[in-house]
Amino acid sequence: MALDRDPGILNGWALMIHPDAAMPPTVAGHQPEGVGPGPIDSLRIDFDRPMNPLSFAVADDVVSFVGPQGPIVVSGFAWLDPQSLEISFAPQSAPGAYSLVLAPGVLGESGAVLDQDGDSRPGEIPDDLYTAGFTIVDTLGTLSFAEQSHLDLSEGDVWLYFETSRQGVLTVQANYQVGEGGVDL
Repeated sequence: MALDRDPGILNGWALMIHPDAAMPPTVAGHQPEGVGPGPIDSLRIDFDRPMNPLSFAVADDVVSFVGPQGPIVVSGFAWLDPQSLEISFAPQSAPGAYSLVLAPGVLGESGAVLDQDGDSRPGEIPDDLYTAGFTIVDTLGTLSFAEQSHLDLSEGDVWLYFETSRQGVLTVQANYQVGEGGVDL
């Protein structure tokens, strides 16, 4: 197929976007996050690109780590892969909010420090600090039930009623087979 080479006609175009290795890295997220039951004994920090694993030091890069009972001591760390750092600590079970603040000094492979706010001025404090938060709640229990061959689901909805005066998390596990299909909750 011959292309028209007339300089006044655009025959096609393509836009390819590649992460610029020279751009400063950022934290893409962390686990655990949100609300869940304890105990929790580690926090995974995920970066948007490969990092220099030799650039992380607990004493320099963990600004603070606190929970409902006060400061928490970091006991160790390990790089799970070039983009994921796992920070370890004693198992935490006390209900409440937990917050780890990471300094922007962790280096990407290119040698750039974090630019968490994306303003092209990496390493600013407090702008480029990253806060990894999660909340531990009491577990109310797990509700599960066995197969009920006499249960006729064609007659309508199945309702489960659970009452408690405690705040916490309730996990419901169920597997229903309806005709030839199935529904997993």
